[in-house]
Amino acid sequence: AVAAARKNIAAAQADFSEMTPLEVLGGDLRSFRPNAPFHELYANLPFGVRVGDGDEAETLYAKLIARLDEYLLPGGFALLYTTRRASVERHAKRSGWKIGDAMRFSAGGLSPWGLILTRR
Repeated sequence: AVAAARKNIAAAQADFSEMTPLEVLGGDLRSFRPNAPFHELYANLPFGVRVGDGDEAETLYAKLIARLDEYLLPGGFALLYTTRRASVERHAKRSGWKIGDAMRFSAGGLSPWGLILTRR
């Protein structure tokens, strides 16, 4: 997924020279430490539906949302792609974030959400 995202960004930047440079990072969120905070964070989160464990996804979601202040600049936002909207909403509320916008998608028989989190 990371390689495909990098390829798509390179193609878009070739078509739109005025496009802001983007960087795609991939890795394990549990050990991720950014060199500097971001304006925007986009995450395709594990659903814990077809593979893995829902409890593991729940723990990962809680840790990610609790650390958004570390990842984002003031006024920044996170777009999270997930089937677990209720989990994101619950952890966002606990951590002082709100769902600014939400959109439902259809993907491979699932109906994930794109949720934009902003600071309250």
